[in-house]
Amino acid sequence: MKIGYVVSLALAFLAGACSKSDTPPSAPSESAPGVVSRIYVNPASGSDGNPGTDAAPLKTINKALSLAQAGQRVDLQAGTYDAASGQTYPDTIPTGVTVEAVSAGLAVLVGGSGDVAFAATGNDTTRYLALRGFRSVLQTASGIHVELSMSVDNIIGDAFDLSSNAQVVMTGCTLTNSGVASMTDIARLTLNATAISGQPNSEYIILVKAATLLMNGSSMSDAKTTGVDMRDVSVATLIGCSISKVSYQGAGGSSSVDMSGSSSLTLRSTNVSGAYGPVVLMRDPGTSVTVRSCNFSGNGTGSGYPELWQEAGNLDIDSSYIYGATSSGFVFQGGSLSIRNTTVQSMSEAGISAANGTSLILRNTTISSCKWGILLNGPGGSADLGSASSPGGNTFTNNSICGIRVSYSGGLTVLAVGNVWVPNMEGANANGQYASALVTGPVNVASPTNYTIDSNGGKIQF
Repeated sequence: MKIGYVVSLALAFLAGACSKSDTPPSAPSESAPGVVSRIYVNPASGSDGNPGTDAAPLKTINKALSLAQAGQRVDLQAGTYDAASGQTYPDTIPTGVTVEAVSAGLAVLVGGSGDVAFAATGNDTTRYLALRGFRSVLQTASGIHVELSMSVDNIIGDAFDLSSNAQVVMTGCTLTNSGVASMTDIARLTLNATAISGQPNSEYIILVKAATLLMNGSSMSDAKTTGVDMRDVSVATLIGCSISKVSYQGAGGSSSVDMSGSSSLTLRSTNVSGAYGPVVLMRDPGTSVTVRSCNFSGNGTGSGYPELWQEAGNLDIDSSYIYGATSSGFVFQGGSLSIRNTTVQSMSEAGISAANGTSLILRNTTISSCKWGILLNGPGGSADLGSASSPGGNTFTNNSICGIRVSYSGGLTVLAVGNVWVPNMEGANANGQYASALVTGPVNVASPTNYTIDSNGGKIQF
């Protein structure tokens, strides 16, 4: 009996000791793991001489962050955090600290045109805040900064100024009338379910050197500016995104995405519509674009702009829908273009206009209701619309002048084996197909027609 009693007492003591050491005394049940306490702030009723409890909050974020340690959370009660309330900027968020509004959107941080809201070097989280009128929300060269359900309005510069290896992850945020980010070196920005709209002072997002952008399920709309400006060897990936009226009635040369250097862009399941300029402007030979399962409609509403404008580089498109530009669907003045399983429809000019050394490969694609289906003009190019070993499987239909026009007088042979042409004329059979033959220009037939060859230098191999 005595032995059992002693053992019971020892076990009870050990259990109590473990309980005291393992359980944070003030951690609320709803807090994230690692949060051991809260520091409360209220700009109206608080005092920086208070202990920072819910009942006796501090007055300024400045004071709260000077006390906060890793694992703690600074809770901002409803109110305006500005100069009139005693708040000064920038605030430095210590590593491992979370800054959160008690009520979403009701803690409003207001700065001046020269103010930066936050500076940070380590990892931190902000949640449910509303920020207005700053020059920048965050300037940093390091750390991972998580921004959740934030509202950002009327930022004078870019909301995020990121350099070196800094990373920002935004989820469920809105940015209005603000530049989003300027990134350089190997900085990285991730936008999840985030909405960007309104008129910034410059491009929405600028990527320089090896900066990286990832957008998931996010949107951009209603800006007279370029959406994403990519330079050097920057990389951008947009998945399940919507871009509407970006570069809308903007300055000449603006586009949804502007690429130079050796930048690389991937668009997947993304819709782009109503832009004044092209969806993508590729300026240099090193640029590369991959498009999968996207819809581009009604872009290039400015005079002379196509849906996609390729001055150089490599563009690969699969399983997409390109519709309704006031100019051409594509204008290519160099580089390589591969299009597969895609529909190009209702362009005011050519479905595809290729010149000056463009290499074009077209498979299982429909080009319809354009002025010219394909317009080929310029030296050094090639057009593979289907060969004997790899039939094209393309359809050219209801193009008002012709399905394909070879207009370069210096000589260009087009491979066009295994396609369907409507109307079924110029020797096509009832199915709109041609027997194997090499046709040499000039061939000029009154429109509408399947093909024209302007000079004796042009040839089409059926």
